[in-house]
Amino acid sequence: DPEIRKRCVNLDGDIFDPAGTLSGGFRDVSGYILTKHAEYRKLLLEYDQKRTSHKELEDDVNEQKRQLDTFNALKNQIDMNNHKVELLERKFE
Repeated sequence: DPEIRKRCVNLDGDIFDPAGTLSGGFRDVSGYILTKHAEYRKLLLEYDQKRTSHKELEDDVNEQKRQLDTFNALKNQIDMNNHKVELLERKFE
């Protein structure tokens, strides 16, 4: 009612006076902190998953490098043996 010109305080602690100013109260940051903590936990879990995935990929790359080294060593042996065969064939011609 506009005729009532008394200062009021609501349940949140905000003060309203007849001059039209509103002040006081507080901001509930507990929900904000809990939300940020949940986001942090989610990001931490994503980080751990990506780190695990990166480690697995790194292990795969290292295994493929090892296999490539083995392949190259065997190829060199075959090339050397083919060269020896060519030399022997020339010798017996």
